[in-house]
Amino acid sequence: MRQGSRAKRGSDTNVAVKLPAGVIARHELGQHFLLDERILCQQIEYAGITSADTVLEIGAGLGNLTAILAQTSAKVVAIEADSQFEDRLEKLRSMYPNLDLIWGDAMQVTFPEFTKAVANLPYRVALPLVFKILDHSFHTAVLIVQVRLARRLCARPGEPGYSRISVAAQRVASLRFLETVKSAAFAPPPAVDSAMIRLRRTRPRFAIPSDEQFKRFLDAIFLRRTAALQDALGIFGRGPIVTAAINETPKDLLGRIVETLTPAEFGFISCNLDKFGVILPPISNELKRKSQKYY
Repeated sequence: MRQGSRAKRGSDTNVAVKLPAGVIARHELGQHFLLDERILCQQIEYAGITSADTVLEIGAGLGNLTAILAQTSAKVVAIEADSQFEDRLEKLRSMYPNLDLIWGDAMQVTFPEFTKAVANLPYRVALPLVFKILDHSFHTAVLIVQVRLARRLCARPGEPGYSRISVAAQRVASLRFLETVKSAAFAPPPAVDSAMIRLRRTRPRFAIPSDEQFKRFLDAIFLRRTAALQDALGIFGRGPIVTAAINETPKDLLGRIVETLTPAEFGFISCNLDKFGVILPPISNELKRKSQKYY
């Protein structure tokens, strides 16, 4: 099934919303504040928040989502880096004894234990935050990220946007594209639409040599995403070690186009290369960005 057919109706917000007086959106923090109450409540519903949950919120900001979470869960741990919201959030903490605040950069602070996460992630660090969340044991996360990133994370083999991050995320979670969120739902409105996704954490679905080895393998092999696997493996050289690894790879896999392989098949190939001692050099961020432009 194609991604578009899985998505539900997007936000029908047509009128731009405004920030409360005195609040300044900081561009360097990638701040776009979600003020559409329907979407905030929808996040809670999709996450299935109950009175037994400990919920992690990243980027509490104005506290509008924080307050709803505090009313519906056992405990909320909200992370915020911007001190302009200190008075607002401290007032909320005085109202809700089940609310804990962590002040600091979410990329730097240590996440506490949590059963669910609900967050509207800042664009500039959305991807690393998704994978930081996935490093933890939890049940469900409902996140709002830029729509292109959402489609890449949720894409299946052969679908537009299927990529190295799709494979890495789907190894440890089930992901679902829930609905689009129009830019007018935010203040200030971002240049692109966003999307709500749901992640359900699972046990790793297949073995890999190591996180770093698997990452290097995916970074490299997806540079040749439209090639047959046998040709794409040439990116690691044509010496006897690589040739031996290729010869032990099933022929039906070798003939497949890279972007049609399943996450588990990528795991198998990565383990096979590691078994033969194939060296996987790191791929520069510039080269990865150039590759991403075309899908």
